[in-house]
Amino acid sequence: MAEALACTGQRFKSVGPGWDFRLEGKGMVGSALVYNKALVHAAFFRTTAAEKAGPMAGFSRRRGFRG
Repeated sequence: MAEALACTGQRFKSVGPGWDFRLEGKGMVGSALVYNKALVHAAFFRTTAAEKAGPMAGFSRRRGFRG
């Protein structure tokens, strides 16, 4: 939990009520939804250095990954 609390991120207006937060920390990424200053949902996932090696592939390249 301490690692999640140490993450930094950006705030974006949610498509519905509230705010979306996109968070990143050492070996971790996450997102959260906050409404009326209350945390509604949060999810965090471990990452590796290989997963952060570069920018996201373009749509046509990602489409080729589907089986």
